[in-house]
Amino acid sequence: LKAVGRRYFRNQTMVSDVLVSARAINAGLETLKPMLLPADEPECGKACIGSVRGDLHDIGKNVVRMMLESRNIEIVDLGVDVAPETFVRAVTEDGCDLVCCSALLTATMPEMERVIDALRDAGVRDRVVVMLGGVPVTEDYCRRIGADIYTADGFAAAEKAEEALRELRRRLESGEEIRKEKTTMMDLKALAKECGFSVAEDLNPKTLKFLPEVREMCAADRCRHYNKSWACPPACGTLEEWQAKASRFTKGILMQTVGEIEDSYDFEGMMEINARNAENFARFADQVLDAGLDCLPMSVGVCMRCEKCTYPDAPCRFPDRMFSSMEACGLMVNQVCTDNGVPYNYGPGRMAYTSCLLYNES
Repeated sequence: LKAVGRRYFRNQTMVSDVLVSARAINAGLETLKPMLLPADEPECGKACIGSVRGDLHDIGKNVVRMMLESRNIEIVDLGVDVAPETFVRAVTEDGCDLVCCSALLTATMPEMERVIDALRDAGVRDRVVVMLGGVPVTEDYCRRIGADIYTADGFAAAEKAEEALRELRRRLESGEEIRKEKTTMMDLKALAKECGFSVAEDLNPKTLKFLPEVREMCAADRCRHYNKSWACPPACGTLEEWQAKASRFTKGILMQTVGEIEDSYDFEGMMEINARNAENFARFADQVLDAGLDCLPMSVGVCMRCEKCTYPDAPCRFPDRMFSSMEACGLMVNQVCTDNGVPYNYGPGRMAYTSCLLYNES
């Protein structure tokens, strides 16, 4: 199936071939299922499993379901395109101890966080284990949104789930307090300075203007990265999508790395400052994301997370750590600085590179 998927991404096969392969996999799973189920062993726990809302893929989910059943975990299969409220009902009405969410699309990953938020709002988050999986999902993403387990395959899922259920049962029986809250980082300015930025000032998200003319400059491909990266246009999303993302946030911070250059032809000096800024931004963004802050980082220049981007042959390897530049999002950097009272031009002999972060306080 992976081979068929790679051929599909390269436009070497048809959607119908992918569907036929998927059906073959499901038929094979049904044949294997009776051979894997345990005989006459006490149940380890009860789990609900489903592909999150907006995601119709079920092969990975079915593999994990079968492997969980092999560990004598009772399964409530919620199917595909499952709303957060349905996961909550599986816990409150069916008594599930383990909540398993699957996502094969980067676009549906935010639904996983909504499931966790719904469990927390219903007051049941502390008495369940949440396990996430799927091609675009990473361990860092799971930790950031407050999940308990990340698994890359069905075999690891079964082992981790069994261990987590036994630990959960032990804690509940002993009355040990279990807290599963997302952490937050409040002093972002101080953190930015610690990470090497020269300037860190407040940014008002309401001042941001997503401009078509900026995207037109991107399309001119002077940077030689247009249509060559998931973090760059057109793959990174439309202006309307970025405006919708930004509208979620109430606060922001502008960060700059300022350095000395000999003159306007000192390209080596400019590149050195740019490299320092990229390091500062990666260090800052990783710490903020690890802390679980609800945020949207926007960098300067092309994403350098990977040596070579998988675009367009395969999904991004690190979708939750892929950063688009402010320009790629449609922002005119000098205008953003001016609208927020931050210098953009520091005069002759100095160069500044600007990044930003939008966030919500917990």
